Amino acid sequence: KEHPTVFYALQNQVTPTSLASLPSGASTSFNSISDQPSLDSASAGDLSSLLIKPVQRICRYPLLLEQLIKNTRPDHPDYDQLVKALAKMQSIATLLDNFQNQQVRLVKMLEVQKRVIGFGESIVQPHRRFIKDGPLVEFHVTHSSGGATSIKKSKRHVFLFT
Repeated sequence: KEHPTVFYALQNQVTPTSLASLPSGASTSFNSISDQPSLDSASAGDLSSLLIKPVQRICRYPLLLEQLIKNTRPDHPDYDQLVKALAKMQSIATLLDNFQNQQVRLVKMLEVQKRVIGFGESIVQPHRRFIKDGPLVEFHVTHSSGGATSIKKSKRHVFLFT
């Protein structure tokens, strides 16, 4: 079962993209609220930056707990609970980091899907993960009957998936 924070991160990752894809003039309750100017719009930022703030704070909690543990005596009644809280927050931060990396790879796969022409099937598959892409130089070596060797270089851009 996923932690509620991971669920929030999941929803938060989808929301800004979903909002951008709404047709202009779509009549939703959200549009009427989001189009209203904020009293403190200069400091608040856009909606995406506000939605990500709780998730960003989670990554800071382990640092705070480490400092609390460092400055708490081991015989203090809260010491054991602080150590447990640190372990839990590190676990949640790792889950969020893994999720974020997964989202980045998915976006990259969608970008690759748009660029590849004539592959015949969808690159985006549930079992497939993007690993890396980059330039590759392919060398074609041919030997003639007279003993001469020729080398031709072909530049390619390759994508590596699982």
